[in-house]
Amino acid sequence: MELYHNSQLETYRNPVGAVTCGQQVRFTLRVRESGPEVSCRLRLWKDQEGETQLPMEYSLSPEGDVIFTVSCLISQQPCLCWYYFIVSADDSDVFYGNNQAQLGGEGQQYDSQPPAFQITVYQPAQVPAWYKDSIVYQIFPDRFSRDQAWFVRQQAADRGSDWNGSSRVIVQNWNDRPYYCKNPKGEVTHWPFFGGTLEGIRQKLLYLKSMGAGAIYLNPVFTASSNHKYDTANYLEIDPAFGTLKDFQRLAKDARRLGIRLILDGVFNHTGADSVYFNYFKNYQTPGACQGEESPYYSWYRFTEFPAQYQCWWGVRDLPDIEENNPSYQDFIYKGADSVIRRWLREGASGWRLDVADELPDSFITGIRQAIKETDPEGLLMGEVWEDASNKVSYGEQRRYFLGEELDATMNYPVRDSLLDFMLGKRNAEDAVKQLRSLAENYPPENFYACLNLIGSHDRIRVLTLMGDPPGALSEVEKEYYALPDDKLSLARQRVKVLSLLQFVLPGVPSLYYGDEAGAQGFEDPYNRGTYPWGREDEDLLSHYRMLAGLRKQYGFLSSGKFQFSWEGEHVFICQRTSASEEESIIAVINRDIFGSAAFDLRLPEGTNYVLELLTSEEKIANRGQLPLEMPSLSAALLYCRKTRPRVLELSRSAGVLCHVSSLPSGRLDENAEQFIDYLAASGQKLWQILPLNPVDDLGNSPYSSPATFAGNPALCGPGKLIDQGAFEEFCKEEAYWLDDFALYTVLKEQFNGLPWQQWPESARTRRELSPWKDLPALEWVKAQQFLFWTRWQEVKDYANQKGISIIGDVPLYVGVDSADTWAHPEAFLLDEHGMPLADAGVPPDYFSEDGQHWGNPLYDWDAMKQDGYSWWTERISRAIKRFDYIRLDHFRGFSAFYAVPQGKTARYGWWLPGPGKDFFETLTKKLGPLPFLAEDLGILDPPLFNLLKLTGYPGMLVYQLSSEEIAGLTDAQAEQKILYTGTHDNQTLAGWLKDQPDHPSSTEEIIKGLYDSKAPWVIVPLQDILGLDDECRMNVPGKIAGNWTWKVSASQLTLDAAERLKSWTSAAGR
Repeated sequence: MELYHNSQLETYRNPVGAVTCGQQVRFTLRVRESGPEVSCRLRLWKDQEGETQLPMEYSLSPEGDVIFTVSCLISQQPCLCWYYFIVSADDSDVFYGNNQAQLGGEGQQYDSQPPAFQITVYQPAQVPAWYKDSIVYQIFPDRFSRDQAWFVRQQAADRGSDWNGSSRVIVQNWNDRPYYCKNPKGEVTHWPFFGGTLEGIRQKLLYLKSMGAGAIYLNPVFTASSNHKYDTANYLEIDPAFGTLKDFQRLAKDARRLGIRLILDGVFNHTGADSVYFNYFKNYQTPGACQGEESPYYSWYRFTEFPAQYQCWWGVRDLPDIEENNPSYQDFIYKGADSVIRRWLREGASGWRLDVADELPDSFITGIRQAIKETDPEGLLMGEVWEDASNKVSYGEQRRYFLGEELDATMNYPVRDSLLDFMLGKRNAEDAVKQLRSLAENYPPENFYACLNLIGSHDRIRVLTLMGDPPGALSEVEKEYYALPDDKLSLARQRVKVLSLLQFVLPGVPSLYYGDEAGAQGFEDPYNRGTYPWGREDEDLLSHYRMLAGLRKQYGFLSSGKFQFSWEGEHVFICQRTSASEEESIIAVINRDIFGSAAFDLRLPEGTNYVLELLTSEEKIANRGQLPLEMPSLSAALLYCRKTRPRVLELSRSAGVLCHVSSLPSGRLDENAEQFIDYLAASGQKLWQILPLNPVDDLGNSPYSSPATFAGNPALCGPGKLIDQGAFEEFCKEEAYWLDDFALYTVLKEQFNGLPWQQWPESARTRRELSPWKDLPALEWVKAQQFLFWTRWQEVKDYANQKGISIIGDVPLYVGVDSADTWAHPEAFLLDEHGMPLADAGVPPDYFSEDGQHWGNPLYDWDAMKQDGYSWWTERISRAIKRFDYIRLDHFRGFSAFYAVPQGKTARYGWWLPGPGKDFFETLTKKLGPLPFLAEDLGILDPPLFNLLKLTGYPGMLVYQLSSEEIAGLTDAQAEQKILYTGTHDNQTLAGWLKDQPDHPSSTEEIIKGLYDSKAPWVIVPLQDILGLDDECRMNVPGKIAGNWTWKVSASQLTLDAAERLKSWTSAAGR
């Protein structure tokens, strides 16, 4: 007789996994080759209730197997339930229960009582959304970053020679190795402090944002003797070595503004012996527990022989145990109105991590949870639990962490152990998969998705060191100075890349231990607590982790999507994540074998019609739902699959001219505009590309530096016409979203003598009271100017379209600091309370600029914009679609990742931050339909940017002066997705460039004709290059303020001969 049940398949248990209170479950057991007299009972055990045996219904499958089924309500109350099957036949019983590893899934047949399958019954409870969508960055405060006043802080924190107990040592050299100073008994006598501070962390917030951090988990920050602060001396004070209460508040406030929350470490099972509460060394004036029963803290501790003997944490006398059931202590920690838990949430924290949660009573944890949720409904409670938190037994007690009444999340050490053992060859892929499936089965889904997926922490050896197979038997001195040799470092780096990719794709919240992303090394405590290697980072690893951060942000279903784990052979682990709609999936494939490759056919999600490898941006071709894979040794693949192929913007074979309105003979939209269109038509041109039409600021007349991105530039408008009042009123109504604010901004700027709006009176600056200015006559004049401008522009566009010419407009990514946009919509930008940028836009150092480019534009708050469906951008693009036939998106790179420059720094010290990615374009497409975007994808490019281009289907650009060799090497398929230019408004003219290239074999005409002959659908040439003009006619020199944007073509240059010559070129190339 053969029995079978699989707790992880709905055929046998429905629903699979944890169930809510009052939910029914259907159990099925299959029996093969049984006799006619066979029966089955389900033996169900509920914690705190006991055993129930339920008879199961008998039926036959089409194959002739016996099928036993029973459905029952498991429990109305949160609890753990256990079950197995008892099959009776021929006067004997056979049992079917969990496998011997007790991992769920396929069970096992036994002759006696077997291990049982687990069912977790829980009360539904929501985990804060901000946390589940986060990447958590863990910081050991003393070792992350100093601020300018760090040494002063350290001196102020020094307790002096008359302080009893251990003392502090200030380490001057940030790059020194961590160490302990111990006496012969092994007790620490001097604690080294390296000078990391809260202000130092605040100054690195942009860096943390660049790593995708949505939360910072801080190791303890409260006053304590040690540098690790797990020996709390005062729960109500920030340790003076780290800063002050104001420093904490400022850190919390600025972090929150960047979308980063703070999670504090709560050490409530013990305090320090050297604390205001215990006062073992009599350093505090107020009586502590060691001073006797008159102390309010005496009852908090467990003395066995007062005062010398007391219970302490794992025998460490510096850490006396707390009696957590003491009412006074509970009031102090969480019950009181100004208790520790509530107070620090009000000061700016967003959650707590409970140290050694196993040693805190369930009622204590429940009380903390209640206090958190009462103070902040979005507050988080996470616990340090090292095993499966659903069935953990500690000190003989079954814990209730995930039954809906206690923890939101735990530190996911079980997954960490599985992944590390897999990578190091200590377990195979099948075992690793089964471990993860077991946790998924046991945990309530909300908690499973919230577990903190860590691979490094302050309690474990640095992951880079571990992945380098370090020697096992080293002395403490050898450990202190050990560094991986080059060959092992290369192995470790690749292992970390593969491992971390899996970490970021798995369900759960990825956690980064500070410095792991920068190549920090070190054995266990204290060597794993070295300083962050500022200026000595492993740039290769940093880039890798930034790529992972961008993945989590751009593919939201990596946080919330369905999951599936599988394996291929011994070495290949596969994790698939799928969106709720099942339209798209991501599959991570990991080959951990350091010696051999792996070749197999990967089964793709049903209906897959498009596959893109995200690490290389290579499009793959599947065959009947399978993808042949060849995985090199120690490698990873990350496959994006979707059921519908990305829409590609179809472009007919055409040629066009780049010429801004200001470069027309009159520089205005008068009759010269129609005359220029006639010239283009006569030249066989189908495209006219212009620069932005917005007003320009006073710093050089750049159309890319505007005080209003919705408005037109009246200076470009032709002679005024009489206004049709009805049409004017309709215009004001249709454009009210931006027009009212722009008019008011323009008038107020004049009222306040041209000052930036950030310097206006508070009532106007904050828009709190605008009524005194809303009826000014000048407002109507500003609106009338805009009406005249856009009415005239529409006439020009209509004329061009009638002539068969499409207009390519230009939408710059950024806006000005002092602009109507930032004044009217400050919530859409990363601004401080005064309206000034938290950081500026720019680009890093490159061949053209040693210190990079610091543009000074404010950055968008993409997280805030996403929450309202990118409404500001929707309004902006909807108008651009009406005004132009195609839209060039300037600095397309910034939608994939954007460069942020801290205030007061050069662009050399900026960081790349994840952009909104494909979610932005998908959202706009849903609202506005197919978008006629052209991507200006010049500059620093990488696979995530290439992925975005492929998934959006927008053509990119190549400029001959910058990419002549790349253009020459394009395949036909590649060329069909590119728009080619001889130059842009920021380059030399082609004739001027050729003067600087004396060995170049081609002339201006030959280069243009060569581009025309290419397979690129569009070729666009600046008018200066069409006319063969040199650099005196250049439009713009980047970095130079004066003398730009002034060139105008003369009417005499736009001759019929020139038009016919150009037409002959385009006709010969079939354009």
